[in-house]
Amino acid sequence: MEDIQNNVTNEESNSEKALKKVCRKEFSIAGLKLSAFAIAVMGFQVLFNLLINVIQHKSGITLPKYFSYIEVIVTIHILGFALAALLFHFKPKVKFPSKKLGFWNFVIYFLATLGVGVPLAMAGNIINIIIALLSGGDLSAANASLNIATMGVDTLLGKILMIIAVVITAPIVEEHVFRKFLIDSIGKWGAVVSAITSGLLFGLFHGNLSQFFFATFIGFIFAHVYIRTGRIRYSIFMHMLVNGINAVIMLTMTMLDLDRLQELSLEMQSLGTDAEVTNFMNSLSASDMSLFAAFGLYMAVIGVYMMMILAGFVLFIVFFKRIFFFEKPFKSQLPAAKAFFTGMVSVGMIIFLLICIFQFALYYIK
Repeated sequence: MEDIQNNVTNEESNSEKALKKVCRKEFSIAGLKLSAFAIAVMGFQVLFNLLINVIQHKSGITLPKYFSYIEVIVTIHILGFALAALLFHFKPKVKFPSKKLGFWNFVIYFLATLGVGVPLAMAGNIINIIIALLSGGDLSAANASLNIATMGVDTLLGKILMIIAVVITAPIVEEHVFRKFLIDSIGKWGAVVSAITSGLLFGLFHGNLSQFFFATFIGFIFAHVYIRTGRIRYSIFMHMLVNGINAVIMLTMTMLDLDRLQELSLEMQSLGTDAEVTNFMNSLSASDMSLFAAFGLYMAVIGVYMMMILAGFVLFIVFFKRIFFFEKPFKSQLPAAKAFFTGMVSVGMIIFLLICIFQFALYYIK
């Protein structure tokens, strides 16, 4: 009897070792493909910047800042995405059951993304500020997402390029690469494992702490949505909405002349009677009136945004089980913890993690 039990135990042990080997191999292949994508993107960016420098040197013309958006669109959203699609095309895909998400579920997931994600983004910015203070760095660079989104948006073309790069192409590319391509490659090892891996790698790929926590969380939520529905369009649309709201806030912010607003505010505080206030308002120039209107719009947008964040936080608590409950399209052959740690210590994943660490180092050293 003991011999039979020992044989069963040995068979189970050998079976688990075989499964771990397959798991490690599939994670490694996915990691190598992501690594190739990341390295290629960095190479494309170096070549693009060299080309821009040559053009500026030869022509003697300084190109506007909004060329940074063109760089992102060309190097990441066109060339990088084409390479990622080619690399992952040869991997047999996991077919998730196709289901509708439903309007109210969409609202719950989207608002929960803001309700938890925005506080996490604020925490990341605080950490970045602390690092900048301790290292004597530039505080203006602490908010990476703000710096990226407001670069060169003082012109109409800059605004259009920012919307294209941040609101349209980025969600399409990122959701395909870090949700559909990645999860289709490792999805058979479990919904929870796939979602955590997707969120973590997505956060690390951003290469800075001000975006890491936010990107990791929304990556996890969007992965859940994709696994639950089998339809990448839901997470793409949510991603577009998140980036779109942030873009509206940032564009509205760029319309404000804060120095002039402070001057007008101090003047108004010195007024004593209603008649003086009325005369002051009547004496304002058209540009000052436009400034007040822009400030009112900005405050209205911020007010709505804060209400959405509060509502999202409440919904996250109320529907916590729904948000984190994974309908398993199939049963993983390895426990979630074993599958995750086995996959993440594979060669390909370690290489990708090292690339992300390198990006973090570049950001903070710079």
